[in-house]
Amino acid sequence: MTDSVYDLVKLLVKLLTTSPDAMGVEGCSVVVAYENDIKPYPVEKPILAFSVDKVDIGAPIVQIAEDGEQTVTRDRPVDGIVRLSIFVPYAEGPERCQALFKTFADSLLFHISIQNATVSGLRAYACDYVRDCGALVLDADFTLSYTLTFSDEA
Repeated sequence: MTDSVYDLVKLLVKLLTTSPDAMGVEGCSVVVAYENDIKPYPVEKPILAFSVDKVDIGAPIVQIAEDGEQTVTRDRPVDGIVRLSIFVPYAEGPERCQALFKTFADSLLFHISIQNATVSGLRAYACDYVRDCGALVLDADFTLSYTLTFSDEA
């Protein structure tokens, strides 16, 4: 079976941390977090925190041959919504949040390959001050789509 959405998120974090200067996130911490479990205080340097928000697994894929015969495969389409929270010290301002998001979006769309997964629906929301962290936080999300493949080996 191919990797789950969670494994793909871990792979993304690994790619970002192994060459942060190439991905434009040097000087940042890049972590995998569960929803609402990361509340760093104080935020001394930018943090990119990734979590899986939702996973939709579709019906088995049906292949249709030229003669019209249908074959139901064991493969299934998967869409995983990944949430990104960018934490930036208040003193660096909201422009830093936006710049990090733009750099990450460019890297994700044009430079990073995540094991046959495609990225779509990349959205950023408002950059807000979060009192619990004493930092500015920009939330974003994107969809990772791929085909979940089951082998005949059990």
